[in-house]
Parts: sequence; C-alpha cells; structure tokens
Amino acid sequence: MNRLLRKSLLATALLVATATVHAQWTGPKAKSTELKEIKYGPLSPPNRDDEAMVAFRNYGLGQFIHWGLYAIPGNEWEGVSARGGAAASEWIRAWRGPDTPKDWVKTYDNLYKQFNPKDFDAKRWAKQAKEMGAKYLIFTTKHHDGFAMWPTQYSDYNISKSPYKKDIVKEVVDAYTAEGIDVYLYFSVMEWNNPDYMGKEPKTAAEKKKFDRFLNYTRNQLLELMTHYPQMKGFWFDGTWDQSWIKSYDFTYKLEQETP
Repeated sequence: MNRLLRKSLLATALLVATATVHAQWTGPKAKSTELKEIKYGPLSPPNRDDEAMVAFRNYGLGQFIHWGLYAIPGNEWEGVSARGGAAASEWIRAWRGPDTPKDWVKTYDNLYKQFNPKDFDAKRWAKQAKEMGAKYLIFTTKHHDGFAMWPTQYSDYNISKSPYKKDIVKEVVDAYTAEGIDVYLYFSVMEWNNPDYMGKEPKTAAEKKKFDRFLNYTRNQLLELMTHYPQMKGFWFDGTWDQSWIKSYDFTYKLEQETP
C-alpha cells in the first residue's frame, strides 16, 4: 500500500514538474510597431450603473421559454427518437443520421399547418411566473428553424399562417408586462430554411449580395419587434457562431448604433 502511495505521489510530482517546465516564462514579448485602426469598439460605456443595468444585475429568478414548431414533435417522430441525430429538441429540424425520417425537412417545415395551441393562456403563465418570484422572461420569437411567433411582414413563415393565427409574442409580452415582469426577446440570427442564409463567409459578389439580403431581412425583423413590442427590455441573440456572422462586423456595429 505504501509502495502504491509513493508511486502515486511520484507520478503527481512528475506531472507537476512537467507542467512547471512548460509554464516557464520565456521573456518579454516584442512590442508591436504596427498601428491599426480600431473600427469596431464597444458602444456601451464600461461599468454601467444606469437604472436598466442595475435592474438587470439584481433580477435573480427568471424564466427562459423555448417554444415553437419543435414543440409538436418534441424529440421524436412516429416513435423514433431524435436523441442521437439532433443537438437538442429545438434542433430537431436538423435531425441527421440513419434514423432520420424520410423527407424530414419537408415534413418539419410543414408543421406550422398544425400549430394550434388552443389551451395557451399567456395571462395564466404570467400569473404563475409572478407567484414563483420571476423578475424577467426571455421568450423565443424565432428559433433556428425560421418560424416567427409573431405576424412578421417580412416572411410568410409565421404564426399568422398557422391555425392559431394570433400573435403569441404580443400575448406574452402584454401578459408578463402587466404582472411587472420584464420581457426580453430571444431572436435567432441564423435561419435554416431561408435561401439567403449561409454559414460560411460570403466571398464572391453573388454570395455577398445574397447574404446582404439576409442581413437586411434580419435588420427589418429586429426593428419590427422593437416597434411592435415597445415594452420589451432587450434582445437575447442566438446562432452567432457561423463565419458569415462572425465576419459581419460592419453590419452588427451599425445595427447596434441604430437600435438604442
């Protein structure tokens, strides 16, 4: 037992020694002599202490509600689980692998024709949230599948084309605001079913023109949400990891200036 302990301690010491050697200081770094223009610096001041930021820091308990067409299949279809082929339930449109149902994307994109949550009651949701002590809500307006939970004028793929028809985002924003709960709107900046979207960085003139159409579409939807739901406190963005978005510095910088 003592031999095992000594061997263990020796191995630990060797690991520490090795890590120490690799972490040794290699001398001062050479100072850069190249001047670079900083085009895209922060627009918000550091260490904000305005009323909105103070409230944000002090929220405590809140709700984050993902809700959309993916609520219909959940994480399976016709008894077959998508667990091994989709990153999460709300990613089920991206289901890949041998168990993927035939014509799955087409099937999914037509689920809006049966989206009809007849028992949905935003006021009841908001009342329960208030009772449990929630101070804020983040609610999905549009996930990666592109289906808008509000009647956007910039896409036909929205709640008004479903059997439910009514504006779910408005119902939620109004109900939660009435209960004194701040609402933030989740918005995906990637859209799988939009022909103008691409994940790679656009390089050719045709690709840039195509993705510029998508950027303008995104801008229009964001400004539309701000106009339709002025009670909202801010956006929660998702889907920003693709190179197309990472390289869209100029667009995002100008958009942030445009949206106070």
